[in-house]
Amino acid sequence: MKWIDQLLPIIEEYKDGGEPLDGDEVDSLCNIIRAKINLQEGNITDAEYERILDGNHPFSVAVLDGRSQ
Repeated sequence: MKWIDQLLPIIEEYKDGGEPLDGDEVDSLCNIIRAKINLQEGNITDAEYERILDGNHPFSVAVLDGRSQ
């Protein structure tokens, strides 16, 4: 299995049935994924993670963090 196959469900949920992602939306999703990995690896605090997410699409928080907004 290719690693992109693991990302496809995340991408589809982020789009929420919408049109293909534009460049800004791809950048936003990448920032969310980067923040989640950094949190998981102990590179940032919960507060830093939340600040990063505040600047991104609210639906993505529910997708990656399991919390509804």
